[in-house]
Amino acid sequence: MQTSRKDEVRALRATNGTPFGVSESELRNKGFTLVADIGSGPSALVQRAYYDGDLVRLRTVSGAARKDAQRYLVATRLAAHIVHPGLPEAVQAFETGAGVAVAQPFQEGETLRAALKRTGPRHINEILSLLHAILEPLSALHDKKLVHGALHLGNVLVLDPPAASPRVLLLDAGAHLLRPSVPEAVGDFERSWLSAVAPETLRGKGVEPASDVYAFGVLVYQLLTGHDPFAGTSAADVVVAHLMETPEPLSFAAPRGAGPDVDAFVQSLIEREPERRPRDASELLGDVNGR
Repeated sequence: MQTSRKDEVRALRATNGTPFGVSESELRNKGFTLVADIGSGPSALVQRAYYDGDLVRLRTVSGAARKDAQRYLVATRLAAHIVHPGLPEAVQAFETGAGVAVAQPFQEGETLRAALKRTGPRHINEILSLLHAILEPLSALHDKKLVHGALHLGNVLVLDPPAASPRVLLLDAGAHLLRPSVPEAVGDFERSWLSAVAPETLRGKGVEPASDVYAFGVLVYQLLTGHDPFAGTSAADVVVAHLMETPEPLSFAAPRGAGPDVDAFVQSLIEREPERRPRDASELLGDVNGR
């Protein structure tokens, strides 16, 4: 019988009484009172908690090499210095006995993954304002020579209450620095990040602004079709798809329809070679504004 992620979390806590190796007493000593779990991955747990009387989103990560953990903390703190409504503010990033933790003010909303599951595929005209809202904070990162590195449906929060112009929050910038090795099985969490990893990153060349552009292209394809452009039953299949396969054209794959111009636009974002894509989100924002 397959074990669910919730069962794994319960097992971890039953074994050592801690969320992913970070003791609740340690978090209490730092001023956090845990309220409820929001989600989890192979080595990370996201929770609601109170800090100094305010509700926060607390992400704890364990098992990372110290060098990677420190790079992640630096990336998180640098991103936190960028003032933009689409990026978290008042971010706290600190080491724990078992890894690292990041806290930010909790905001109500729905991830794009949940929204896509609820609404199904969309037409390009329905999501242009949403795409613009995602690119603005991503452009703010790129303008400061930073990358997000973990852009996918689960890391874009569409904020409540709904508005004529969508408001989004990009979550977990820098999380690629703590990304686990390519897993043998592909569960919900693994599918989220593996679906959007750029070919150059899979080849070991790291993450650059054009890698975020690739992830954005994958996200657009998912919103228009309801499925991943690069899929497989195993992690190896997904990696090979990123490196060697061409997705089904949107003119066939998008249930709500997509013209040749939309197909060409999205294809330009998911080119295998980074130099063939828009160089960063700022350039891409101009393309979206012109549509």
